[in-house]
Amino acid sequence: MSGIGKVSSFGLIAAAFAALVMVGAGATGASAASKGNPFPKLKGNWKCVRGGCWIRPVGGSKERVGCRVKYRVGKGGKSIRQSINCRGSIKMTANAKIKLRKRNRVSGSWTSYNNHTGRKSGGASGTTTSSRLFVGITSKDGSRGAMSATVSGKRHKVKLYQTKNGKRHLVGSLSLKR
Repeated sequence: MSGIGKVSSFGLIAAAFAALVMVGAGATGASAASKGNPFPKLKGNWKCVRGGCWIRPVGGSKERVGCRVKYRVGKGGKSIRQSINCRGSIKMTANAKIKLRKRNRVSGSWTSYNNHTGRKSGGASGTTTSSRLFVGITSKDGSRGAMSATVSGKRHKVKLYQTKNGKRHLVGSLSLKR
């Protein structure tokens, strides 16, 4: 399969990267974490654990990537801005804006760009606990995906999924550290 064919779905994967980490930083203080907000645990700069980040577009080959992620907290700790920069055979940047809503719900928007599929954008929504996050994403072209993230100390693990032909496919995994 050609390189571009292998990554034709990468725009959604990039969105999933954005969705996964865009919910990662935010409110300050122990009370926010105890109420189900993982933001305080993720604030700041993150990078892939050596060899710990990969993507595999549906029908494609698994490829290692190196990523750097930065989370900035908005005033009051209930909103964040996230930026991601990944390099490998696929070069990708992603940005997101997310707000914490009532009852540990989150929602927001994202944009991404990669060297194979160009610019993509869309919306995201999901839920949080103090150590776990689940976000569904939809691109403006109707593509769908999801991500889950768990946080433990100075590391967090992210799983990225894409829905294709009614099935959810694991398309990426990120092991990140400070």
